[in-house]
Amino acid sequence: MSEKRKRNTVVGKSGGNKKSANSAALARSGIRTARDLGAVMAALVSDVLCCNVAPNVANASCNAAGKLLKTVEMQFRYGKRTLELLEAAPVVPSRR
Repeated sequence: MSEKRKRNTVVGKSGGNKKSANSAALARSGIRTARDLGAVMAALVSDVLCCNVAPNVANASCNAAGKLLKTVEMQFRYGKRTLELLEAAPVVPSRR
């Protein structure tokens, strides 16, 4: 593993105690509603401030959340309206 990769994955300033991030635990349980997404993002901010998550990981998470919200917006405007953020999609895309 490269030195840069090691540095980015170290949690906390000392790097000795790796605390589990609260946002990771929330995300593992799934993000199905806007309330779930808000809870994960709030926990992510807290984790960054407590040095439990590297800023570059938080940046990637925020970018992914923004794309998820954009998908929901487009689904709301042009597609079927549901109460969940996204309907379950097949893991493997279908071939035509």
